[in-house]
Amino acid sequence: MRCGPFRWRWWWAAAVFAGLRKKPLELTAVQKAGVRARLRRVDSVIDAVRASGVRCEQLHELKDYPRESEMTDDEKYKVFSKKHDGYWKPVHWVAKWTKTHLPRRFPPGLHPVAENEIVDTWK
Repeated sequence: MRCGPFRWRWWWAAAVFAGLRKKPLELTAVQKAGVRARLRRVDSVIDAVRASGVRCEQLHELKDYPRESEMTDDEKYKVFSKKHDGYWKPVHWVAKWTKTHLPRRFPPGLHPVAENEIVDTWK
């Protein structure tokens, strides 16, 4: 039996009709390595511009930004989103996430909490 241009496979039908998840929940190890490499490249560009003696307002603001080695896993792999529960979403859910600017800082008070960390909200 054929299903469009594809041959019928029982596992394909099971995946499609059982609610195939279109977005993977977690980044793969290769994707995480790519994120870290991009952050390190940005750090090296900032260092090179700073060493060249150029002065500008943006460079002064970047002085307080954390380097890749100083960032937590949540800061590297999650992005602020006011539409998602907990105000964060995985970085690979952002459209064209390897090409767009992803901030290194979250708005004050909305830092993502590690999933294994228990937060006491009754204080």
